[in-house]
Amino acid sequence: FWHKGAHQQTVRLASDVVPTDNEVPIFLRSVDSGEYWGILLEKAYAKWVGSYEGLAKGFWTDAIQSFTGGVVERIKIQDEDGNMDGKLFDIMLTSYTNGSSLCCIKKIEDTSESSNVPNSRKQYHAYCLVQIDEDSTRPIHVLDPFTLQHHDLSYEQFREQYHRLDMCHTNLDNLSALQGRNILQTPWKKEMFQLQLENGCVEFNINLTGTSDEQERCILVIELIQKIKPDEGEKPRHVKPWEGLVCLVLEVNDEVFAIEVPQESHSFFLNPDTCGIKVSTDAEEHGEIYMRVCSKTGFKVEQNERLIKVATDCT
Repeated sequence: FWHKGAHQQTVRLASDVVPTDNEVPIFLRSVDSGEYWGILLEKAYAKWVGSYEGLAKGFWTDAIQSFTGGVVERIKIQDEDGNMDGKLFDIMLTSYTNGSSLCCIKKIEDTSESSNVPNSRKQYHAYCLVQIDEDSTRPIHVLDPFTLQHHDLSYEQFREQYHRLDMCHTNLDNLSALQGRNILQTPWKKEMFQLQLENGCVEFNINLTGTSDEQERCILVIELIQKIKPDEGEKPRHVKPWEGLVCLVLEVNDEVFAIEVPQESHSFFLNPDTCGIKVSTDAEEHGEIYMRVCSKTGFKVEQNERLIKVATDCT
């Protein structure tokens, strides 16, 4: 599995036994009765998380990033500012066609008294977006992973029913902010750092050199990742990993973003210069926090004792 910048997390299974009910697997089930690899893959992931209970809810993006190492992007479908008008379908189609993984998030009401998950994190349900046709008049095909029910929706119905689009890109050229731009066809440069938030904050600079689009700007992608799964040999901090999440605030020059999910990326178009970065949290306790920095051109993260480089070319 991908973990902290590399596919370095190994899970060893002592047996192929999985939970069943009347000899039927309780969790993942294969369409082909003779196919078992997916069930074992799920068992390995559950062992890493700490239990099958840790898979019952949580974040689709956390799992898909563990499998692919891709960069996670989130887009509000019902954008109050109307910024997605006329763009969303093209973004979805381009990302889907070029191999990104997509899911759509629907708001739900969960009033279960047994749930200890904060209200802000229990009112959403993820659906897999499994087929998009280049003809926008044809239905969009989504799958509910819990009920295995398939739904065919028009684009208008899709926009009305779903709250957010989550995507995981192994090819960063698929990021929505880059689509339609004439950017350099060169490999991405990537580095990953562990952040030491002393007194809840870390500040540093990134020096950007060269340009990467027709407007002579530098493309910078920053992804914050909260580690909610244990290292090998480490005990899980929570039975339900998402309960360890905290709210992070990312500041890039004058732009500010609040992040309450395991991972989230933002794209910036900046002049070749020094860029100021600040990451902070009000939480007194938090797990390990990582930052992935990606660019088409040269960059250098200024040395800081609270920045520990853990990986280069971290996909």
